[in-house]
Amino acid sequence: MLLKQYIITSVTCRLTKRHEINTKHVAITAKLEQMVIVTPTIKDISNAVIAIRSSKLQNPKEIGNASSFFKNRVVDTAILDVIS
Repeated sequence: MLLKQYIITSVTCRLTKRHEINTKHVAITAKLEQMVIVTPTIKDISNAVIAIRSSKLQNPKEIGNASSFFKNRVVDTAILDVIS
């Protein structure tokens, strides 16, 4: 069997300023209902996911794991001007 090998040399991402919030995940929807959130923000979704993961995983301070959760950090305009 002949396997072809490829190398990715570039990636293009299309970003938007308007975020479409997808709450179709059953566990996230249930958690938002439990938190009594009808119109969730991105932060609400993040908090729901963190709560769900915290309930399922061991405390990493007690038992380490290889899991991670990336967040979009809020950056001041002055800092943004410097780094962009």
